[in-house]
Amino acid sequence: MDGSVKKGMIHIFYGNGKGKTTAAVGMLIRASGRNLRSALVKFFKPEDISGEDIILKELKNVILYHSRYSHPGAVKDKKEHNLYKERSFQDQKRLFGIAQKLAKKDLDLLILDEVLDLIVEKVILPEDLIRLLRTKKESVDLVLTGHTINKELLEAGDMVTEMKKIRHYYDKKIGPRKGIEW
Repeated sequence: MDGSVKKGMIHIFYGNGKGKTTAAVGMLIRASGRNLRSALVKFFKPEDISGEDIILKELKNVILYHSRYSHPGAVKDKKEHNLYKERSFQDQKRLFGIAQKLAKKDLDLLILDEVLDLIVEKVILPEDLIRLLRTKKESVDLVLTGHTINKELLEAGDMVTEMKKIRHYYDKKIGPRKGIEW
């Protein structure tokens, strides 16, 4: 190494296919194995819902942040849905504020899981995320995941992978399985 600051890359995993979070968590495990300082911010995903949370808590140099609320789409009762949505979106804004601060810290890797969906849900504006990309510490590798992406964010990525569903057993009414999807 020549002592210069490494340029952190912007990695994007998006699409309607399975594997976005799995790919990001794989990067986190690899980074931890190399003693890199990492943080994972999980939007719309409360703590201890997914199996990976159990093992990620044990990794050194990894900080985890979770939403207090799931995505409001899971709440079917309309009256409850509106209140839950309001609380969930407020919590996602809180987490995004944490993400903004983390992007300027001495981290090697920062993962913002499902952050692209904050734009779709109008929790944040596209400009908010673009500003985070532009103001992040230069050496931080930043990973963004979510279902959809706009042109400006697509062009901002140094590595962009679209996860495209070809077939999924959910379509056959086979639900998520413990240890596989969560």
